[in-house]
Amino acid sequence: MTTQPEPVLPAVRDGSWRSPDGTEFRQRGQGPPPLPRLRKLFADPECLVVHSHLGTETPLTGDARSQLLRTMAPYLRDKVDRSAGDSTGFLVVELKEPGGRHAVVVEELC
Repeated sequence: MTTQPEPVLPAVRDGSWRSPDGTEFRQRGQGPPPLPRLRKLFADPECLVVHSHLGTETPLTGDARSQLLRTMAPYLRDKVDRSAGDSTGFLVVELKEPGGRHAVVVEELC
């Protein structure tokens, strides 16, 4: 089994995250949200979805959200054939700010 690197983002590591506009979000729940919950959050235009890959955090909208969800769904369901040396992984956390807005931060590992 491949060892995953340590999470880089505070949202994934510590359960809190500050958005680019300075809003403080706190982790909601324990562990990654289930796939049905992620589908709902990714479809909500009020939810901030951020993809972190190779040290770059990118807020996602529209088709970019759908594409990321399609890409990571098999990994979240553990339905990926790792025999070919695929070491990709996704750490996902749902967060909420005091005003009620939700955010999802996805850290892609490779």
